[in-house]
Amino acid sequence: MGQQPEQQSWGHQPEQQSWGQPGGSSAAPADQQQWGQAPGASPAPAYGSPAPAPGGYGSPASAPAGYPGAAGAAPSAPATAPSTLDKLTKWLLILAIAVVTVRLAQYIVGAVAGFAIGASSAGGGDTMGVTALGGGIVALLMLLLNGVVSLALLVVAIIVAVQARGRGRIGALIVVGAIVLAVILYWIVQVIYMIAVGASTDPTSVGVWALVVLVLEIGRGLLIAVALIVGAMMARRWVKQSSAGALSA
Repeated sequence: MGQQPEQQSWGHQPEQQSWGQPGGSSAAPADQQQWGQAPGASPAPAYGSPAPAPGGYGSPASAPAGYPGAAGAAPSAPATAPSTLDKLTKWLLILAIAVVTVRLAQYIVGAVAGFAIGASSAGGGDTMGVTALGGGIVALLMLLLNGVVSLALLVVAIIVAVQARGRGRIGALIVVGAIVLAVILYWIVQVIYMIAVGASTDPTSVGVWALVVLVLEIGRGLLIAVALIVGAMMARRWVKQSSAGALSA
């Protein structure tokens, strides 16, 4: 009685419990989970562990499908293989040059036949008749050749106009329009010639109208030739630029 409880020595603090540690014991049980650790979580692998993380950098399975070198990627087509449109525009340019060449040959054959008929008129009727017959046969063959080549050019130009885009389509449409315009202008010039020559009785007037028709025909030929070459080159250049852009992308 009157006995004071045993005082703690000065500065001696009672043993504090670890923060977040139940009980008051200084050491947590071995099976106790650490603070903030999810139940059942496996310990993190040690640094330098050989087991890579799933889908980690450098993993062969991480490459997307279709990426070069990935498993199952489809082999790409060779970039040097010419496309169908590339072949069509090449033939478009070739046929346009062929049409211009055939029409130029027609003019040359017509001029030569005219000079030959004029020169053979002095030799008598038989010579003139043979010359005119030969010139007519050559002119007919050239006309048939011109028709076949022009028809082939028209078909190729229509196909290119359907498949191409942008300037390629515009160039193909120029070729189509030039072919149609050539036929229309031809018949207009022929109608003018028949009306002017048929209504005139003066030989001088007939010669003047023949010269006018010749000038109109030359102008028509030059206009159509320029339109055909320009249109075919536009389509061809568009295909080359598109192929170069696809390869550089």
